[in-house]
Amino acid sequence: MLEKDRVGYWASRVMASFQKACSESQEKLGITDDQSLVLSVLDQSGPLEHSEVEGKLSQFWRLDVVEWETAVGEMIVRGLVDFRDGKLAVTEKGHYICQQEAEAIALTRHELCAGLSADEYALTVSLLKKLARGAEQYLERRESAASADALKTA
Repeated sequence: MLEKDRVGYWASRVMASFQKACSESQEKLGITDDQSLVLSVLDQSGPLEHSEVEGKLSQFWRLDVVEWETAVGEMIVRGLVDFRDGKLAVTEKGHYICQQEAEAIALTRHELCAGLSADEYALTVSLLKKLARGAEQYLERRESAASADALKTA
């Protein structure tokens, strides 16, 4: 049974709604979620080597080599991304799609948060940041403890 008074339940519902709306926008633009992430990184950071893109995406996407190469290859074929001098760069067409998606995301965010005042929105973001930091620190401590235990048994 779901415990509806738990933050995870509500965070999951918000994310599911947001992801569905974003997926619909991406479909209209003819891009996948993976391609959206790559385009966004390249659009914001300029030409990057593969490893630099992977580093920036690692917090969002557990890169599978086949998925990575497929996403980038399709974008190169479609003229959204260019590969020159060992670096990936977003093209003018790719930049246009990034702008269209950013506008769609802003509209989606506005619609999904329509019932919140500016103060409530700011408080919600602040609390979620705090929860995220706490969760990340917990996982880091757990990984550290597991590594220490592995060394003890080695």
